[in-house]
Amino acid sequence: SSFSVTYDTYLFTWHSTQPITDAESLAFRVAQGGAAKTDSTYTRAVLGRNDSGSTHHNSATNNNVIYLTGTGVGNASVDEHSSGNLWVYNPLSSAVTGILFQTWVNNQGNEVYTYYAAGSYHGNNTALTGGQFLYSSGNVSNGEFLLYGLAKS
Repeated sequence: SSFSVTYDTYLFTWHSTQPITDAESLAFRVAQGGAAKTDSTYTRAVLGRNDSGSTHHNSATNNNVIYLTGTGVGNASVDEHSSGNLWVYNPLSSAVTGILFQTWVNNQGNEVYTYYAAGSYHGNNTALTGGQFLYSSGNVSNGEFLLYGLAKS
């Protein structure tokens, strides 16, 4: 994906994604100059709830990705998948880039999880040029990813 001066806010959506390897977490990285940034300058705070009412929350700093799921996503059937939305605000700025996301996971045993979270990238104060989605195993086997740019007002 590519960011441009035409937009200052971007919305990524993903639908029914699955990892190649079972029970992996979906993650996001920003890119600069076409290369994903793998330095340990990502942060996140996550609040989640499953369909039985159990809550899940965590936060992390100094990661090399922003994890979008707090639980592994299955790949055994079409019912096991992840879908969600991720907003990137002002990526061409040299300041910290804000990232908000909401994720739905239907994993092994048909448990449904919903996550609401925020994260950021505290890189080297250079404009971002895009983003990358990956599972902790590295590979996505199925699903659709879309990118929308919101026009400046």
